[in-house]
Amino acid sequence: MPSAHARSILKPLGDETVSFGGGGGGGVESQTIDTAERIESYNLLTAGPALSIVSPGNVTLRAAQAVILRNGFSVGSGARLTAALDPSLAP
Repeated sequence: MPSAHARSILKPLGDETVSFGGGGGGGVESQTIDTAERIESYNLLTAGPALSIVSPGNVTLRAAQAVILRNGFSVGSGARLTAALDPSLAP
């Protein structure tokens, strides 16, 4: 579970895909995460291709419809990833 210092990112983009680590609208390119992060979308969430989670990173990815991990997405030794579908995020 992310710590009290976790940054929460909510990208309510309707029918668009939320992309972290490159590509599509609302993306964060070439990112390395080594902190607690919670990333949510009320539609689709695409992580990668240039997204790395490294120790002591603790990332939670939640979306209403799909969480997609693209080729090039990585989680290093000692890092933690939780990915989940949560239909309650949908509007």
